[in-house]
Order: sequence, then structure tokens, then C-alpha cells
Amino acid sequence: QTSDLPMPAPSLLKNHKRNLNLLKNVQKIQIYRDDTCWETKLSLKGVSRGRVT
Repeated sequence: QTSDLPMPAPSLLKNHKRNLNLLKNVQKIQIYRDDTCWETKLSLKGVSRGRVT
């Protein structure tokens, strides 16, 4: 089992890349958070609730 540890599993790498993409999307959402469309505001608020000022 210990021989598996040095190299991360391909699925872990995929998950890492997907997480990075999610972070990028969240940052884009932060930028567009002040959209004048109420629907957009409400939906983005749910996603970025932790950083809404």
C-alpha cells in the first residue's frame, strides 16, 4: 500500500483540476455579482454567500 503513496491517483489529479476550475468560476461570479438582473443577483448570492459584502 505504501508504494502507492508517492504518485497521486489520476482521479485525484482530475478532481484537483476540477476544483481549480470551480475556483475560477467562483471568482468570475464575484466579478459579475453586481449584475443589475435580479435573477442573476439571487442565483450568484447563493453560490458566493460566504463573500457577499
